[in-house]
Amino acid sequence: MSVSHFAVLSCCRPLVPSLSRASGLRSRIRCCTTLTATSTETPTPTSVKKRVVSGVQPTGSIHLGNYFGAIKNWVALQNVYETLFFIVDLHAITLPYDTQQLSKATRSTAAIYLACGVDPSKASVFVQSHVRAHVELMWLLSSTTPIGWLNKMIQFKEKSRKA
Repeated sequence: MSVSHFAVLSCCRPLVPSLSRASGLRSRIRCCTTLTATSTETPTPTSVKKRVVSGVQPTGSIHLGNYFGAIKNWVALQNVYETLFFIVDLHAITLPYDTQQLSKATRSTAAIYLACGVDPSKASVFVQSHVRAHVELMWLLSSTTPIGWLNKMIQFKEKSRKA
Protein backbone atom coordinates (compact mmCIF):
# COMPACT_ATOMS: atom_id res chain seq x y z
CA MET A 1 0.00 0.00 0.00
CA SER A 2 1.12 3.52 -0.55
CA VAL A 3 0.05 6.81 0.92
CA SER A 4 -1.17 9.36 -1.56
CA HIS A 5 -2.08 12.93 -0.80
CA PHE A 6 -4.49 15.13 -2.67
CA ALA A 7 -6.09 18.50 -2.30
CA VAL A 8 -9.83 18.64 -1.79
CA LEU A 9 -10.51 22.03 -3.27
CA SER A 10 -14.08 22.16 -2.00
CA CYS A 11 -12.94 22.00 1.64
CA CYS A 12 -9.38 23.29 1.47
CA ARG A 13 -9.26 26.95 0.68
CA PRO A 14 -5.77 28.30 0.05
CA LEU A 15 -4.11 29.20 3.33
CA VAL A 16 -2.31 32.26 2.04
CA PRO A 17 -4.31 33.48 -1.00
CA SER A 18 -1.84 36.05 -2.34
CA LEU A 19 1.14 33.70 -1.91
CA SER A 20 -0.67 30.71 -3.37
CA ARG A 21 -1.73 32.57 -6.52
CA ALA A 22 1.74 33.98 -7.04
CA SER A 23 3.76 30.81 -6.59
CA GLY A 24 1.37 27.99 -7.40
CA LEU A 25 1.42 26.93 -3.76
CA ARG A 26 -2.26 26.03 -3.90
CA SER A 27 -1.52 22.92 -5.92
CA ARG A 28 1.14 21.81 -3.39
CA ILE A 29 -1.01 22.13 -0.26
CA ARG A 30 -2.42 18.75 0.71
CA CYS A 31 -5.02 18.21 3.36
CA CYS A 32 -6.35 14.72 2.82
CA THR A 33 -4.63 11.37 2.94
CA THR A 34 -5.81 8.09 1.46
CA LEU A 35 -4.32 4.64 1.29
CA THR A 36 -4.33 2.95 -2.09
CA ALA A 37 -3.19 -0.55 -2.93
CA THR A 38 -0.28 -0.54 -5.36
CA SER A 39 0.92 -4.10 -4.90
CA THR A 40 -0.15 -7.40 -3.37
CA GLU A 41 2.52 -7.46 -0.70
CA THR A 42 1.56 -6.35 2.79
CA PRO A 43 3.50 -3.47 4.30
CA THR A 44 6.03 -4.30 6.94
CA PRO A 45 6.11 -2.24 10.13
CA THR A 46 9.35 -0.62 9.00
CA SER A 47 7.88 0.48 5.66
CA VAL A 48 5.04 2.50 7.22
CA LYS A 49 6.03 5.92 8.50
CA LYS A 50 4.80 7.02 11.89
CA ARG A 51 2.48 10.02 11.82
CA VAL A 52 2.85 13.30 13.71
CA VAL A 53 -0.18 15.59 14.05
CA SER A 54 0.12 18.99 15.70
CA GLY A 55 -1.28 22.49 15.51
CA VAL A 56 -1.34 26.00 16.96
CA GLN A 57 -4.36 28.16 17.79
CA PRO A 58 -4.56 31.42 15.84
CA THR A 59 -5.35 33.42 18.98
CA GLY A 60 -2.81 36.20 19.21
CA SER A 61 0.53 36.31 17.52
CA ILE A 62 2.96 33.43 17.24
CA HIS A 63 5.79 33.98 19.72
CA LEU A 64 9.19 32.48 20.49
CA GLY A 65 7.58 29.88 22.76
CA ASN A 66 5.53 28.57 19.82
CA TYR A 67 8.61 28.55 17.63
CA PHE A 68 11.01 26.83 20.04
CA GLY A 69 8.35 24.61 21.63
CA ALA A 70 6.71 23.34 18.45
CA ILE A 71 7.36 24.81 15.02
CA LYS A 72 11.17 24.43 15.07
CA ASN A 73 10.72 20.74 15.91
CA TRP A 74 8.14 20.34 13.12
CA VAL A 75 10.73 21.33 10.52
CA ALA A 76 12.96 18.45 11.63
CA LEU A 77 10.08 15.99 12.04
CA GLN A 78 8.72 16.55 8.52
CA ASN A 79 11.83 14.85 7.11
CA VAL A 80 11.38 11.69 9.19
CA TYR A 81 7.64 11.19 9.76
CA GLU A 82 4.38 11.64 7.90
CA THR A 83 3.40 15.04 9.29
CA LEU A 84 0.12 16.92 9.48
CA PHE A 85 0.30 20.47 10.83
CA PHE A 86 -2.80 22.53 11.17
CA ILE A 87 -4.23 25.79 12.41
CA VAL A 88 -6.70 24.88 15.17
CA ASP A 89 -9.23 27.62 14.51
CA LEU A 90 -12.17 25.63 15.91
CA HIS A 91 -10.44 25.53 19.29
CA ALA A 92 -10.14 29.32 19.10
CA ILE A 93 -13.93 29.85 18.92
CA THR A 94 -14.67 28.45 22.37
CA LEU A 95 -14.31 32.00 23.72
CA PRO A 96 -15.71 35.24 22.25
CA TYR A 97 -13.90 36.24 19.04
CA ASP A 98 -14.04 38.65 16.10
CA THR A 99 -14.67 36.82 12.82
CA GLN A 100 -12.44 39.01 10.67
CA GLN A 101 -9.63 38.99 13.21
CA LEU A 102 -9.75 35.18 13.46
CA SER A 103 -9.65 34.85 9.67
CA LYS A 104 -6.65 37.20 9.47
CA ALA A 105 -4.87 35.40 12.32
CA THR A 106 -5.48 32.04 10.61
CA ARG A 107 -3.82 33.21 7.39
CA SER A 108 -1.00 34.80 9.36
CA THR A 109 -0.38 31.58 11.30
CA ALA A 110 -0.23 29.61 8.04
CA ALA A 111 2.26 32.09 6.61
CA ILE A 112 4.42 31.76 9.73
CA TYR A 113 4.41 27.95 9.41
CA LEU A 114 5.76 28.29 5.88
CA ALA A 115 8.23 31.05 6.78
CA CYS A 116 9.64 28.92 9.62
CA GLY A 117 10.42 26.09 7.23
CA VAL A 118 7.36 23.83 7.16
CA ASP A 119 7.45 22.50 3.60
CA PRO A 120 4.05 21.72 2.01
CA SER A 121 5.73 19.14 -0.24
CA LYS A 122 6.80 17.18 2.88
CA ALA A 123 3.99 17.97 5.33
CA SER A 124 0.25 18.37 5.08
CA VAL A 125 -0.73 21.88 6.15
CA PHE A 126 -4.41 22.67 6.66
CA VAL A 127 -6.98 24.67 8.59
CA GLN A 128 -8.98 22.63 11.10
CA SER A 129 -12.38 24.11 10.17
CA HIS A 130 -11.86 23.17 6.52
CA VAL A 131 -11.96 19.46 7.38
CA ARG A 132 -15.61 18.53 7.81
CA ALA A 133 -14.80 15.17 9.43
CA HIS A 134 -13.34 16.96 12.45
CA VAL A 135 -16.67 18.60 13.30
CA GLU A 136 -18.54 15.36 12.65
CA LEU A 137 -16.26 13.47 15.04
CA MET A 138 -16.61 16.22 17.65
CA TRP A 139 -20.41 15.83 17.49
CA LEU A 140 -20.18 12.08 18.04
CA LEU A 141 -17.70 12.40 20.90
CA SER A 142 -19.61 15.20 22.63
CA SER A 143 -22.82 13.19 22.37
CA THR A 144 -21.28 10.24 24.20
CA THR A 145 -19.05 12.02 26.74
CA PRO A 146 -20.61 12.33 30.22
CA ILE A 147 -20.33 15.74 31.91
CA GLY A 148 -18.56 14.03 34.82
CA TRP A 149 -15.67 13.10 32.54
CA LEU A 150 -15.47 16.65 31.23
CA ASN A 151 -15.39 18.04 34.78
CA LYS A 152 -12.19 16.05 35.37
CA MET A 153 -10.41 17.90 32.54
CA ILE A 154 -8.44 20.98 33.56
CA GLN A 155 -9.12 22.80 30.27
CA PHE A 156 -12.88 22.22 30.54
CA LYS A 157 -12.96 23.43 34.16
CA GLU A 158 -10.97 26.58 33.35
CA LYS A 159 -13.14 27.53 30.37
CA SER A 160 -16.32 26.75 32.32
CA ARG A 161 -15.23 29.15 35.08
CA LYS A 162 -14.48 31.90 32.56
CA ALA A 163 -17.88 31.48 30.89
